Amino acid sequence: MDLKEFVKASAQSIIDATNELIAENQDRNCLLNPVRSTSASSAEEVVAFYNGFLPVTEIGFDIAVTEGRSKSGAGGT
Repeated sequence: MDLKEFVKASAQSIIDATNELIAENQDRNCLLNPVRSTSASSAEEVVAFYNGFLPVTEIGFDIAVTEGRSKSGAGGT
């Protein structure tokens, strides 16, 4: 897989996972990937919710891409 296809596939996987999580948690009083707002009285970053404000918690992922090559063979006499 070339780099372009890897990036596209990775981004699509994140989009799909986000949409699945939103659908699976609609009844849990939580938001995933909300539109952020700073209109609350506190200085912390918050998102407007139907009954007030919720703090925004960011989730980060560190992803490394490596290439490995191996050469194996069986020698015999």
